[in-house]
Amino acid sequence: MSTASKIIPNESLALDDFIPLPQFVERHPQIWRNLASARHAIFNADTNGLNEYGCIVKRANRIMVVKPRVAKWLAGGTLGKSA
Repeated sequence: MSTASKIIPNESLALDDFIPLPQFVERHPQIWRNLASARHAIFNADTNGLNEYGCIVKRANRIMVVKPRVAKWLAGGTLGKSA
């Protein structure tokens, strides 16, 4: 699975926007019910749009979720345009 995301013009991200996967699932069960369903979505990130929106970042054996990008992915927003 490719974890390289497209660069979104004029996008400003803060460190607080990157949340470890287990914490994201705990805080937002309305998106993924449990860690297993989140991992399933990440496994299929090439086909469900998560990679296209750059929602997932893998660094040092950790999976981080980029919260503003997940919100745009859920809303079906257009890449490169502000919400």
